[in-house]
Amino acid sequence: MSPDAFTVLVVCTGNVNRSALGATLLERWAEWYLPEPVAAGMRVTSAGLGAPVGTPMGRRARMIAEALGADASVHRAVQLTEQAIRDADLVLVASARQRDDVLGQVPGALHTTFTIREAGRIAASLPDLPAPDSVAALRKRVEAIAQNRASNEKGDEDIIDPQGKDDEAYRLMARQEVPALARIAHTLFGMPQGEVLAYDAVAEAAAFAFAKDAASDSSTDTRTRPRGRRGVTALGRPRGTDRESASSRRALRVLHLDHTSVPGGAEFALLRMLQAEPAWSPFLLLAPSSEGLGVYADLPDRVPSRIAGVRQPAGVSAGGARAALAGGARVLAQAVATRCARVFRGADLVDANTARSAAYGALAARWSRTPFVVHLRDVVDPDALGRSGHALMVRVVLPRADGVIANSRGTLESARAHLRPGVLAEVIPSASGVRVGAAVGPTPSDDSNDGPVRTVGMLARIDPWKGQHLLLKAFARVYGRREVRLQLAGDAPFGHERHLAELRRRAEALGVAGQVDFLGHVSDIDALLARWDVAVQASTRPEPLGQNVLQYLAAGLAVVAADEGGPTEWIADGVNGLLVPPRDVDALASALTRLDTDAALRARLGAAAAATPGLLDDAAVTRAHAAFYERVVRLVAERRRSVVE
Repeated sequence: MSPDAFTVLVVCTGNVNRSALGATLLERWAEWYLPEPVAAGMRVTSAGLGAPVGTPMGRRARMIAEALGADASVHRAVQLTEQAIRDADLVLVASARQRDDVLGQVPGALHTTFTIREAGRIAASLPDLPAPDSVAALRKRVEAIAQNRASNEKGDEDIIDPQGKDDEAYRLMARQEVPALARIAHTLFGMPQGEVLAYDAVAEAAAFAFAKDAASDSSTDTRTRPRGRRGVTALGRPRGTDRESASSRRALRVLHLDHTSVPGGAEFALLRMLQAEPAWSPFLLLAPSSEGLGVYADLPDRVPSRIAGVRQPAGVSAGGARAALAGGARVLAQAVATRCARVFRGADLVDANTARSAAYGALAARWSRTPFVVHLRDVVDPDALGRSGHALMVRVVLPRADGVIANSRGTLESARAHLRPGVLAEVIPSASGVRVGAAVGPTPSDDSNDGPVRTVGMLARIDPWKGQHLLLKAFARVYGRREVRLQLAGDAPFGHERHLAELRRRAEALGVAGQVDFLGHVSDIDALLARWDVAVQASTRPEPLGQNVLQYLAAGLAVVAADEGGPTEWIADGVNGLLVPPRDVDALASALTRLDTDAALRARLGAAAAATPGLLDDAAVTRAHAAFYERVVRLVAERRRSVVE
């Protein structure tokens, strides 16, 4: 053993799966977390008791390693020797029997030889320590593991040998091995506790896709340094390379993050933008969901996408402490999966489409030089984001953001106090599918204005706060037992099927069930709005934007909206729509009555709605985003140049 070097030896049977995975991960983590002088003396090796010498790492083990950010391309199996054991400061083996085999060759290695799971359990029981400042400190930590061996509770020692078995055996190997390795890295290298938990969650989810043809996943370099150490950035470029100048010769590479593919306003907004032939080169990275690609199945072929990480279920912010803790672990796990993705390392800019994706995106970008842009689609307060979501937004997301795109002035103002000085921030309305100048509503000279209201509608997902229940009550008062229909267009995602059933029961109780159409998701919005005389937005909390309001206005409909939040930035009461006090059924019913009895008013409001200043079609919204992305990349590059100078 050299006094200036520290060697870790990882051992299994063939040195193509378990020990190969362990060595590649520990080598990468040492590079990430150890101070440079200590990392310079670190050496991680591996060997097999019966190795097929020269064989590369197994395909599925390699895919696990690469999914976790390690470079498995150079590994070749090596036969274990006595000298390798004697030279090692720490020997980690895959099973209890292999520990006995190693000690049978070199009995003096007792105090430095452990099974991986045994060392992980002992490491988890030790006090938290900062990253070691010397090789001697590393050796003292191995001594601490050995000294606590006797007092440590016994547990499972072995990691399954997956060789010759199915995909599930490899996933089980990851679940058994990766958390133990992360705890060893926490004790030896100073891996942050939050990242240990993140690796736990990734391994437990075991969402590794073992494609038969892995060429596309393994043909390029996977090396990454999220902390930008040793003169290399997270993109593998030499430190000092100007990201702006590198990207100015080609289209910006923008990585879009979304935590779900369930149809929602944010998802439709991003989909519409990516369908509008953006000037940048987009890539979509999704967290797994039961929907698969879901709404993004309609992405153009030119837009690549990938699903990686762990599921991000809805309702975390509204749950209790246990739900918040579980949700936090999933966010950390997704941050690891995002940071380790090759597309993250190759991006010129990362754009988070939702609050949840902003949380794990900010964590992934924390030690990266990649510019990070956040889409704010909700007001930044606990009522809108939930307590845990709000805490993440103001403590983690906004302090890391290099650029913020808000969907309304109110949304942006709610975030300003939490932004760093000099951060670019702009209001750009979401891509809402509007067709400016293509109004479908009646005009003042249209004969269809002469009769009473025939159809009232609301375009919004089924959700308790969207106000469908308020509209049902007001509709029943004004139009009950008349030849007037109420159409509610929108799915019931995020677990709101029960609310949909409750709305149906309310319609029955109010005596209007025969007049109400629950349409579910509607793809052809133009055709839908063309059937309506009056369109309503009645959300029970302030809408940050109200994409449906923009769609109503562009369609030239008579609009009734709650007098708070984003819609008030677009509607002037009595000019291009009617504003009513929020959560007030009486006021809503009064507005519907007014429109029912005054066809000329409906037509006048509809004509003014279609002429509302500032309405943008999807192509214009996309161009505004392209200009903003370019400004963010340029500003970040200028800021970094000024720091260097």
